Amino acid sequence: MSGYVTENRALIEAARNVADKLNLKCELFCVDWVVKLSSNTRTHFIYGYDFDVNTQATSAISADKVATYELLSSQGVETVPHYQVTDVLKRIPSTEQINDLLLRDQLLVVKPTSGSRGEFIGKHSTVEGVVKHISEHPALSWCVSRYTEIKSEIRLVVFNGVIKLVYRKHDPVEKNNLKMFNLNLGASATRIDVDNLDPGISKLALETMKVLGLGLAAVDVVIDENGKPAVLEVNSGFSIEHYALLSDEHRAEAVKFYEEVIEHQFTDPTA
Repeated sequence: MSGYVTENRALIEAARNVADKLNLKCELFCVDWVVKLSSNTRTHFIYGYDFDVNTQATSAISADKVATYELLSSQGVETVPHYQVTDVLKRIPSTEQINDLLLRDQLLVVKPTSGSRGEFIGKHSTVEGVVKHISEHPALSWCVSRYTEIKSEIRLVVFNGVIKLVYRKHDPVEKNNLKMFNLNLGASATRIDVDNLDPGISKLALETMKVLGLGLAAVDVVIDENGKPAVLEVNSGFSIEHYALLSDEHRAEAVKFYEEVIEHQFTDPTA
C-alpha cells in the first residue's frame, strides 16, 4: 500500500456514513483495506478502491493498457497507443518489435502493462535502454507508448454513465526525465465544473466507458502540445484520496461520491 493514503480516508468515512443512514453492518478488515457492508438481504465488499460494480473481465481489461488501447481504437475512440513488448508468461522483451517502434517514434515511454500510480515508468531512445529498464524492475508484463509532450491531464470520474467529478492535474513532478501528473507523486489538482467541461472531452470519457463496458471508472485524458485530447488510461479501481487532501471542499466531494456509489449498491434493485 506504499504511496496510498492510509489515515482518515474519505472512503472509510463514506462507508460509515452510509452504514448509519441505511442501518447496515460495516466491518473493516486488513487495516481497513477491506470493507464489508451488509444488510439483511445483501452484502457488498470494497477491496482498496475496487467496488462490486464492474465485472471481473471489464476490470481486468481496463487495468491492461494494451487491451484498453486496442479495444478503444477499434471503435474509433482517440487513445494513446500502447504496444506489448514482452511475452506475458516469460517476460522476455521482443528486441525486434522495440527496434521497429523506435525507428518509427525515436523515443518510447516504457511502463508495466498493468498498474498505475506512475510506478516503474521510464523514457528511452535505444533498444538496449528499453531492455535494461525492463530487466531492472519487478513487473511481469511490459508495454511501450510513443513519447508525447503532455501539456495537461484531466481525470474524469464516471459512474453509471454520468460524469460525477472532474479535475485537472497540474504542477507535474519530474521523474525519470518524464513529467508525472500523478497526485501521489506530488502533482496538484484543480476541480473543473462538469457543466463547463469541453464537450469533446466529456464525449471521450463516456464513449470509453461504453466501449469497455464499465459502470465505474476514472478516465485519464491527456492534452498534447497541439491541444489534441486522447485517453491515456482507465482505472476501474481508483483512489481520489490525494485529491481529497487538497482542501476541505475536495474532501467533501470525495466523501459524497463514495457515498453515492455505496448507497446505490444497497438501494438500486439491479445493483
